Amino acid sequence: MNIERLNLFLLLSETLHFSRTAEELGIAQSALSHQIKLLEHECGCSLFERSNRWKVALTPAGQELVHHAKMLVAAEDNALLRVRAAARGECGKLDLAFNPSASNLTVLLNTIRLIRRNYPDIALHIHEKPSSAVYESVKNGEADIGFLRFHAASDENFQIREIARERLAVVLDRTHPFASCKTLTLKDLRNATFLLPNGKDSPLLRETADALCRKAGFELKLFQEIDNFHTILRLLSSFDAVSIIPVTYQKDYPGFVFRIIDDADAVLPEAMMWKKDNPSAVLQTFLDAFRRTAKA
Repeated sequence: MNIERLNLFLLLSETLHFSRTAEELGIAQSALSHQIKLLEHECGCSLFERSNRWKVALTPAGQELVHHAKMLVAAEDNALLRVRAAARGECGKLDLAFNPSASNLTVLLNTIRLIRRNYPDIALHIHEKPSSAVYESVKNGEADIGFLRFHAASDENFQIREIARERLAVVLDRTHPFASCKTLTLKDLRNATFLLPNGKDSPLLRETADALCRKAGFELKLFQEIDNFHTILRLLSSFDAVSIIPVTYQKDYPGFVFRIIDDADAVLPEAMMWKKDNPSAVLQTFLDAFRRTAKA
């Protein structure tokens, strides 16, 4: 049904007076009568009993239409509000992918909190994945924005921004012979056995760990690749091994010994990336919130 026509009908159903309604609307009475006749033709029945030229009364069908017309008008108003909010990036959904260490980024957590507080109609769909999978998710359009360990670089398809640098540390179980050492360098670990994440999921960490060990004068002796840091830490004592992971994990695993690697290259860059041609207004809202949070 025509919404404007239903609005005319609702106003007339309240005044029950053609001339008064036309005057309130600022239109000719004949124009109002024509619109009501069109609505009655659409419904296939009379909506008003016309007792005289000006004053009318609702028929039973008209009384029934009042209820439904109010719902239809309200639904259209709500739809328009939602459409306009979506155009402003105030409602909709955002698919966000990040690697496990990104959950330690205060700026990201505060941005999510800000979005939840200020934009309750934005649905955040969060997916935790290895950095390699985060990259593929953004590339394939499965995620609107990704947070991953990645060297910021220029790319014609993506916007890539470095947002943090994580210090790397050697981590040992408390039972390891080197755990009691006050100072520990990579040179001390030339004969150690390493457990590290697999190179496919965490290529930057593997490359950096290999490069640091070569810089210390030896080739890293990798015992086994493990899928995630949690499993690596749990297996350290079983294999009398060590690992190299971001020091930010120390707060989550206080039962282990972390020794920060004293080398300017012992860092992992954390970046965020999104497609340049992504038209999502919600993405722009998230990026604006992230910038505000980063400046706070």
